[in-house]
Amino acid sequence: MKRNQWKQENIRLGTHGEDYGSWMSNPVFYIIGGIMEQVHRVVLSHLDYDGQEKILEVGCGSGALIIRAALTWSKAKVIGIDYWGAVYTYSKALCEKNAVSEGVASRCVFQHGDAKQLDFPDESFDVVISNYVYHNVMGADMQKLRNMGYQDVRLIDTAQEAFGSHR
Repeated sequence: MKRNQWKQENIRLGTHGEDYGSWMSNPVFYIIGGIMEQVHRVVLSHLDYDGQEKILEVGCGSGALIIRAALTWSKAKVIGIDYWGAVYTYSKALCEKNAVSEGVASRCVFQHGDAKQLDFPDESFDVVISNYVYHNVMGADMQKLRNMGYQDVRLIDTAQEAFGSHR
């Protein structure tokens, strides 16, 4: 697979007051060196995508990854879905606010949805991504996704590329 050649170095999420949240405290999050940014760069670098069509993120949380995709590909239409349970402070309104602040709201759509029952016609997206959602998906079977028509189904271990080690 050809690695994505798009430049992401100059994209800095959260520089306009956005709230992307985190499951760890902000000081820890930023001291470690922007874990989220590193992982998102790695995920997007694995896409064989021309930047022209639609991307779906399943489990978009606060919208950080799908907003980064919109910033990376200026012609992409991006859609983020999430269940947005009460456990996290993420919501559709938060995602929309972040997209407005980052200047990509016109190309971002966020909606409530269940990963087990996606409500989109077949072949609606060129790329479907998901990040840090595996802990919410029980009994995931990647072959089942292939049988459903998904192509190039992969689980990307971001630890080595993002941090140089699996530790």
